[in-house]
Amino acid sequence: MTTTLADTRQVKGEILVVDDSRENLQLLSRILTAEGYSVRLAVTGQLALASIEARQPDLVLLDVCMPDMSGYDVCRRLKEEQDTRHIPVLFITVMGSVEDKLKGFEAGARDYIVKPFQQEEVLARVNTHVALFKMHNKLEQLVKERTQELRRINKRLEEEIIWRKQVEAERQLLFEAINQSDESIVITDADGKIVFVNPAFEKLTGYSKEEVIGQTSRILKSGRHDMDFYKKMWKTILSGKTWHGEIINKRKDGTLFTEKASISPVVNSDGKIVNFIAVKHDVTEQRSLEEQLRHAQKMESVGRLAGGVAHDYNNMLQVILGSLQLLLLREDLPEDVVYHLNQIDKAAMRASEITRQLLAFSRKQTVCPRIVDLNDLLSSEILTMLKRLLGEDIDLQFYPHANPSLIKIDPGQLHQAVTNLAINARDAMPKGGKLTIETANAVFDEEYCKHHIGAQPGKYIMLAVTDTGCGIDKEILPYIFEPFFTTKEEYRGTGLGLPSVYGIVKQSGGYITVYSEPGIGTTFKLYFPVFVEGSEKEIKDSNEIEHTVASDSLCILLVEDNDMVRELTKNLLHIMGHQVVEAETPDKAIKLSKQLTTKIDLLLTDLVMPGMSGIQLHDHIKKIFPDIKVLYMSGYTANVIARHGIIERGVNFIHKPFCLKDLATKIRQTMA
Repeated sequence: MTTTLADTRQVKGEILVVDDSRENLQLLSRILTAEGYSVRLAVTGQLALASIEARQPDLVLLDVCMPDMSGYDVCRRLKEEQDTRHIPVLFITVMGSVEDKLKGFEAGARDYIVKPFQQEEVLARVNTHVALFKMHNKLEQLVKERTQELRRINKRLEEEIIWRKQVEAERQLLFEAINQSDESIVITDADGKIVFVNPAFEKLTGYSKEEVIGQTSRILKSGRHDMDFYKKMWKTILSGKTWHGEIINKRKDGTLFTEKASISPVVNSDGKIVNFIAVKHDVTEQRSLEEQLRHAQKMESVGRLAGGVAHDYNNMLQVILGSLQLLLLREDLPEDVVYHLNQIDKAAMRASEITRQLLAFSRKQTVCPRIVDLNDLLSSEILTMLKRLLGEDIDLQFYPHANPSLIKIDPGQLHQAVTNLAINARDAMPKGGKLTIETANAVFDEEYCKHHIGAQPGKYIMLAVTDTGCGIDKEILPYIFEPFFTTKEEYRGTGLGLPSVYGIVKQSGGYITVYSEPGIGTTFKLYFPVFVEGSEKEIKDSNEIEHTVASDSLCILLVEDNDMVRELTKNLLHIMGHQVVEAETPDKAIKLSKQLTTKIDLLLTDLVMPGMSGIQLHDHIKKIFPDIKVLYMSGYTANVIARHGIIERGVNFIHKPFCLKDLATKIRQTMA
């Protein structure tokens, strides 16, 4: 077989030649084959369409005039189909007028070759259009591939966008959770400098975010922990472990608080510590309640011990006193022996008095409780005795306000309790002073009792004993009801007076509180359950206490330096539907008032505070809000404060402790 030049060359493309003239077909076939093309032939339009349907060529040379259909019709049929419209068509015809060419181009032709043609012209036009066709196909393929790649990239981008949105949503959710958490959250860098705090931290410490960012946690240091405490903490977290423990820290205003904390290191992909996260919970109130409970349990244990000791001691005293009486009946005793026996007898009687007080404290004293009118008992018996006991330099005043005032108690025990309080008051006023005794009705609700161990919900008669003496230091207050604890000079007291008062109140089912300011005086408040005629049980109707909701919501500025009292009062005001702006000091209250954009309707303030009294604070706030109402509160009673000249009689006042109903009533009265 003879191999031609065309066989050794790479085929440049495939061309379909359509012409009803066999001479033209043969001529074009030789020209194109010599150029390196693969050539297919068709003598009619129908055969051409069938051939193209079987396999698409790279180019069609199409005669215009054919017996079955014109070249224009064939071209239109190709251009109407999506699969063949891209095939380039070149017309070959003897009709070379402008109108014919326009008609061919309108049918979809790419070019026009007029017969008779030159070989060079045919090859030039064919080569150009085949090359353009292949370039077009290649470009389309590239576009297709690029489009597919772009679609894949776009899909990945869409997936990444979805993932990023999910991550952002989770991050936002985490951020909101951190911001709304009751836990105080602090994030520092590897050097311990603060980079983030949440609102709970700001609320707890009093520091704003701007004040602490860039600072170290030493800004909260209280001085209550030694260096070894902090060294152990840092050793734990620097080793990659989480530190758990409790820390006593200091707020911006200087007050201390206790936090239960977890501090964890955060490491990067290289295992290097880049941050520390501290999650802390304020347990100050919880520890305070636990301390109250421990103290109550200790008092109970000491009471049982004291009762047992006093019982055995009384038995021995009985033997001593009985033996002394027998000895003193003898008439043959020398005078000096009689003298010493009488001294022993006096000492034994004094010891008997001590055991009586111990039994009162332990609540094992033999009692004969009766239904008594507290106001009548005080005015008819106890006050007359107290006037003789206290002397002329003590101004004794009595304000009976409880109505009704029936309680169930041993009158002798009540006499003993009031006498002990009066003696302590006299000793606290060596140069004279004022002693005020008053009664009032009181109610303890569930909210108050949750924060005061030993208190029970119900209705009470309050007996308040207030002096203008030297007061009691806050460090001493927790111990004043413990047996044998005394601040008096040696031989001037047994340390059993207040413990016996404590025991008497407890034995009567009551509750006792003390409020004192050094240099101003002290108030003891004894709460006895109200006795209802026909029943020997206290009224415990906490369910009947009306949780009054305010008819008008007020904006109230609450100023109280005691954190627990402030928090409790704020909760009560919220329950009533009021808006609360709180401050722990008068200075902060004034600063807050100047920054507020809303009007303050009521100032609810403690009377006795460091640096400024409630009266002085009201004078400052009135300059900012001239129409503001004021309601004062204090651990002292209104009568005592009025007598001290702190406030005038008739000024709106509520004494601590108060319940929800009392506070709601006082607020309504004040606003009216």
